[in-house]
Amino acid sequence: MTDQTTLLYVEDNEADVLMLKHLLARHRTAAHITIDVATSAADAIATFDADRHAAVLVDWALPDGTGADVGEHVRARSADTPLIYLSGIQSARAIEASHRLSRCAFVKKGHTTDYVEAILALLPR
Repeated sequence: MTDQTTLLYVEDNEADVLMLKHLLARHRTAAHITIDVATSAADAIATFDADRHAAVLVDWALPDGTGADVGEHVRARSADTPLIYLSGIQSARAIEASHRLSRCAFVKKGHTTDYVEAILALLPR
């Protein structure tokens, strides 16, 4: 992938946003990735554009909803856009809710190259 790839990252914790941006900037194969940030479910719903966003990274716990709320909106507009749920805790309830949505995955949040590589492996090629 040599073209620019834009992701929508739905995250209310600024430190997590900065960490992911830092890790992507330092990763040798992620130079082509840019990130649009939404800080709430409502912001994500207003921001998502299936023609612009190659994938949606979603924190499960948001101040005004859940990752499932965002996922349902994304799925209603695009059956093919990958949904990548990022969470420190992967509860059975969250995993069950995500099974209703196709093309989704869970990645445990982290601060290592493995975290970024897990996300990159799920992006469309």
